[in-house]
Amino acid sequence: MKFTKHPFSILAILFSLFSVSALATDIFKADRLFERQEYIQARTAYLAAAEIGSPHAYYQLGTIYLRGLDTQQDAMKALIWFSLAAEYQFSDAENVVKEVLALLTEEQRNHFTQIIAEFKAQFGKEQINQKYFPIINTANLVDKITFGGEGKLENAYQDPDLLLGSFDDDSFYEEDFSSFDFQNDFDDDTGFDTANNFESALARPAPVDLRRRPPFLILDYDVGSDGSIRNIAQVQTIGYANRTIEVFERNPHPQPTFKGKRVDFVNRTYLGTAIYSKFQMRDEYQRLYLKIKRLAKKLKVSSEREDQYQYAMALTSFQWLDQEEGEAEKILQNLVQTGHPSAQYEYGLMLYREQKDIPTAIHWISEASKYGLARAEYLLGRLLHVSPWVVTDEKKALFWYESAKNKGHGAATLKAAELKLLATDITLHDLEGAIENLQSLQEEQSDNPEYNFLLAISHKNRENRNFRDVVKYMERAIDLGDDLNWDVSYWESLLDAWTTGSVYIVD
Repeated sequence: MKFTKHPFSILAILFSLFSVSALATDIFKADRLFERQEYIQARTAYLAAAEIGSPHAYYQLGTIYLRGLDTQQDAMKALIWFSLAAEYQFSDAENVVKEVLALLTEEQRNHFTQIIAEFKAQFGKEQINQKYFPIINTANLVDKITFGGEGKLENAYQDPDLLLGSFDDDSFYEEDFSSFDFQNDFDDDTGFDTANNFESALARPAPVDLRRRPPFLILDYDVGSDGSIRNIAQVQTIGYANRTIEVFERNPHPQPTFKGKRVDFVNRTYLGTAIYSKFQMRDEYQRLYLKIKRLAKKLKVSSEREDQYQYAMALTSFQWLDQEEGEAEKILQNLVQTGHPSAQYEYGLMLYREQKDIPTAIHWISEASKYGLARAEYLLGRLLHVSPWVVTDEKKALFWYESAKNKGHGAATLKAAELKLLATDITLHDLEGAIENLQSLQEEQSDNPEYNFLLAISHKNRENRNFRDVVKYMERAIDLGDDLNWDVSYWESLLDAWTTGSVYIVD
């Protein structure tokens, strides 16, 4: 095994390799490259993730150098990476460091100690956290967000008008349920995001009028400071959900408030058959009911980490399944310690929504983000942007929005555009970048009031602006917002100010 002495300047160059590539972080892609033995490309991908303090990336880089995988074997470099992973108590990194140190002479150990001390001073856990991750506003931890005087939002919603008919039978779900994953996050090599697997696994291939059937629907979304429902993401869906979502998003929640001030929040809601009781499911959808029970039973006894995660998600998705109180939370709590990114996100989100342990919630959302999990990156950006329990940091928020945007996350792309146009920190303003973001959302977000508002702002800030476009998009934003019961009074005041005085609009 080769031990090479490196001057500190060479080690600094090593880190400069990924100083501009953090936005490309995608541990899942890096792992796939590693499994295919494409070690050079994998190393580059892990270096990008190492920039944001990923202990998984540190560990893999240590493995690459320790084994000499398509690179010169170098135990000293391996020790540096394993030592950084050990700071997070990741896997068996601490034991690996001890074992390798035992092979060194006293002189080599002293040399290594100096190097790792210099490295940690520049790139250790504390420095990474300061650069990229939230700082907790400890003074606010004693207070909670309330919703019209209540301590939490409702997470079950049903509109009788949407239940246009009931199933004559459950042939709608006749596909083999055994192939279904409660939450299968792998999409493709370009990113990692929640897949919608219910319809593909359960829907009958023959044509059927799904509009006449109550859907199974679980939604994640932002709650605006006016109580409005924004940036909806479908977590799980069976059936025709469009009409249900359209009705749901027009029914705002009570306004979230913190210390008397309106704030934003996040929520998850269960709609349609997702709120059915055990008896309703058994009586109305017997085959589906039996398939779910069989699969849940199989997952429960499995020792595989992914099966345990799927079982936890089954318990949260089908709340009528027999389960002990807090069983899903306990499973997730165990999984997060093993470095399961989706479990880290779900556990962190659960704690945050329920306002049970905000620092722990933010910690696990941050850890999930280090893997390049787009929905975790977006949520982390939101926390840095608007959470009352976090010191607001627009620069960090933009970093995470941009990272999620690069994986195709529409809401993150919109929020990145917002900061590029309206950030309090004017050094973040980037009109061209904002326009590029908005152009990429033209088809996806054209009916989003916030998209049209930002489009109006972007036109207003252009050097050769057409003021008719400014007014057109602002009026459209107001009309769309009114239709969704948003508070558009601020937009109306802006439009009034823009069109008052010496400004004339000519058709």
